[in-house]
Amino acid sequence: MIARRAAAALAVAAMLLGISACAPATDPGWEPTAWPVIGTVTTEPASAADAAPGTVDQRLRNDTVGIDARWSALPGDQPINDVIEKAVRDAVAVRSDASGAAYRPEAFPAGAGLAERGCTAGAATELAADVLGDRAGTVVVCEVTVARGAVFAETLRTVIGSAGFVTSDSAETVYTDLSTGVVGTASDLFADVPALWTEMVDVLRRDAGACRSRACSRRMPIRSPRPSPESSGARASRTAPCRCRCPRA
Repeated sequence: MIARRAAAALAVAAMLLGISACAPATDPGWEPTAWPVIGTVTTEPASAADAAPGTVDQRLRNDTVGIDARWSALPGDQPINDVIEKAVRDAVAVRSDASGAAYRPEAFPAGAGLAERGCTAGAATELAADVLGDRAGTVVVCEVTVARGAVFAETLRTVIGSAGFVTSDSAETVYTDLSTGVVGTASDLFADVPALWTEMVDVLRRDAGACRSRACSRRMPIRSPRPSPESSGARASRTAPCRCRCPRA
């Protein structure tokens, strides 16, 4: 028994020595990877002059058609208002066709909740079943997702179902630059998806420590596995540019 324990202890010691022998040597000149910073990041709050303007909150509801929509518009003649209103109108048209009833304003008694208008915080991420509630048909809600300086964005979410059973849940974010009036959706911001994918992969590799920031400074010889006829039997070699450790995906 003692002999077996001694042999096991020796085996463990030999294994640990083998592992330590394989450990790479430390580099006293190593420095953390430093990547160039493009742009400026600030945590200072926007000034009062740059604050986003107040919104004009809207609401429509028709239980015969099965539509309940809330959205927010910006004061004045802002192009984003037309885009948001068109999305609401499209939802009404689709629901009207499905129900076979034409949309028209419907009167509701006091306390029906129509005073709750416009966008609410968390509407874009709330559970779809909670958005739908006990209603049947289409429910449109919204959330102001960006409001800083001249940039404003509103997310419109459309949930379709009946009695808590959701059959469809979709969302679209509309952006605008109030200084220029330019309007676009999230898909417009990421038009070049392959390029974005490549950049995202590189960012993940950098965060994982798999890349180095220093550019390759020398050319490495690459040996051919077989001699070429021109080398008269000698092993030929050629040079190729050193590739960084974080190649493009």
